[in-house]
Amino acid sequence: MKIKQSFLGWKYIYSFGDYILCRQQADSPRFLIRSMEDFQEVTEIQIDLPGVLQYKTREHILIIHSLSRDCHQLYRLDFLTLNLESLTLDEPYRISGFNNSGEYVLSNRNNKGFYFADADFRPSRRLNLKQSYALTDTGVLYYNINKYSHPEDNSILYEDIKSGYPIWQLDFTDKIKKCLIWNGHFLLKTILDGKSTLLSVEMATGEIKWKFNTVGHFMLFAPNGEALLVAHSNVLETIDLSTGQLLSRHELKVEKLRHFVAYLSIDETGVYYIYGVGGEATQFGKIDRSSGVVNWEYHFEPTELPQNIVRHWIGLNNQQHVLGLDRPNSEPYLILMDPMEEENQKLRTIIDDQITDLGIAIKERHARKRRRK
Repeated sequence: MKIKQSFLGWKYIYSFGDYILCRQQADSPRFLIRSMEDFQEVTEIQIDLPGVLQYKTREHILIIHSLSRDCHQLYRLDFLTLNLESLTLDEPYRISGFNNSGEYVLSNRNNKGFYFADADFRPSRRLNLKQSYALTDTGVLYYNINKYSHPEDNSILYEDIKSGYPIWQLDFTDKIKKCLIWNGHFLLKTILDGKSTLLSVEMATGEIKWKFNTVGHFMLFAPNGEALLVAHSNVLETIDLSTGQLLSRHELKVEKLRHFVAYLSIDETGVYYIYGVGGEATQFGKIDRSSGVVNWEYHFEPTELPQNIVRHWIGLNNQQHVLGLDRPNSEPYLILMDPMEEENQKLRTIIDDQITDLGIAIKERHARKRRRK
């Protein structure tokens, strides 16, 4: 792969709209905001918090706080204005979630107590968060409520955020694996006996608007916000979010070797993916959304595998790409590459022998690690 530029020691944090936030190493207070257009530096910010940091996001707002027990400070970054605000809490709470109305779910440091709080972080009532939840501007959705005491009961409850009064409840036998929020609706992905179903539930009434049976695991919103792409291994489906109708379905040609596939990001024309064997990425590429055909793909050489684990992938507005890579027991780094340069244009024409060689190389390396232990 031909790399335009590399950034050793830098880690991708979050991106929204026109900007990308990166941090220099794990213990540095230095953060850079870069342009989504060409990855050029826009401004530098200092976030000086002790210990391990945690990041909570909701659309254009990023909350940064420390997991240190005695830290009362946090930062709030608005990606629309690039305004960085330092806030101080009366107690060293953690931020478990927040909504667009500036209200928060706080937890104490051992995560045994959860509280609803206003924009000034004043707790007003205790929340029952022994299960999964989704916070909206008006309420809290609890799901997998009895996953420990009665795992066969997967009912969901939506209650008023301020009073705690129940608004509606639905009974499910399917286990809920994921919950997304879209345009006044909850998008719930359930699973029962290995079969997945996607449901759209109206937030105000609890009415199920549509159901869609899918084999997909990864869910990505299309850039126009009107469709959802659901993908799993060798299937890519596009679903109209208003009606639940299938807009397109493509069978993808994926090699028969045991592997994992992860779909990382999406733009107007394609879906970007990584896949590999042994839990490590060996390939990454782009699939055309309209045809399901692989536009291009890059293949890590076996000698590169121990040093490159793709964690993040950001497509810039100028069609270049930023990849966030982790290296075991070493510093993370970012690389900037142009997939359309001649040296980086790779079609999906890999023969089985080459794929098998990659798999054997990884398996042999894991076997050597086990022998050393």
